Amino acid sequence: MATHANDADPGQSLAVTALFAALSPEFREAVVMRALRYRGQVSGDAGRALDSAIRGSLRIPEYRNSDAAPPHVLAEPVARGMFHSERLAGAALRVWAESHDPLLKIVADHLEAEALPAEYPDLPENGFRGVWDGDAWERQLDWIDDLSSDWDQDDLALMLCYVSGKTIIGPEDEDEDDDAEDEEPAAIYREDAGLQERAAAVEPTRPPAAAAMPERPPEPEPEPPPAIPETPPAIPAAPEPPPAVVRRPIPESPPPAVVRRP
Repeated sequence: MATHANDADPGQSLAVTALFAALSPEFREAVVMRALRYRGQVSGDAGRALDSAIRGSLRIPEYRNSDAAPPHVLAEPVARGMFHSERLAGAALRVWAESHDPLLKIVADHLEAEALPAEYPDLPENGFRGVWDGDAWERQLDWIDDLSSDWDQDDLALMLCYVSGKTIIGPEDEDEDDDAEDEEPAAIYREDAGLQERAAAVEPTRPPAAAAMPERPPEPEPEPPPAIPETPPAIPAAPEPPPAVVRRPIPESPPPAVVRRP
């Protein structure tokens, strides 16, 4: 069971990287792509922080400044980099949250109505400020269910973590998540929150595995080319030319004598 918010040590760092590792791959990619596309449409501080984190964390071939690469080129490197760089993960989370301004306001109003503080994470220095208590998070899932017809449940859950400043991954869980890339993220997310029975409420449905393709029959081996005879066939001799025709010159007749009359 994760450490509860009221059990966390004051000033304790609760990594954003661990929360991203607990998200489903599909949702994590959606968060990254939205953050990359909205860098220029959020506050200047948030956009510059993400660009700076990209330049400092990633090297993209053919781009002198990696943050100049288009979103479709940056998406996969940034998604993988967020497992290891707290600066990159925190900057991407901030841009994502600011790009969802209407949802941010809905969550902030909800926390105020519940008399819960909206503390926001301390980015990028210290990450989250605490961890959601399991029972308290259970009540938040009920609220998420009520809004699921208008908003994506994963968006609501992540925004709750951002606005409240509380994660659902405790400090001891961060040590276990060093190799989280190879584990089942949704299971980590729900077990750490102590809410296995509610997993279906927020986990995206995974597509069924593709059926194995039948093996192709072996292709017949090509027939070898016909053998080339060692001695080439004799070339028939050319026919002898016909005998030359000897032409005799025709003697010229002397001109007739001219008779002169006296």
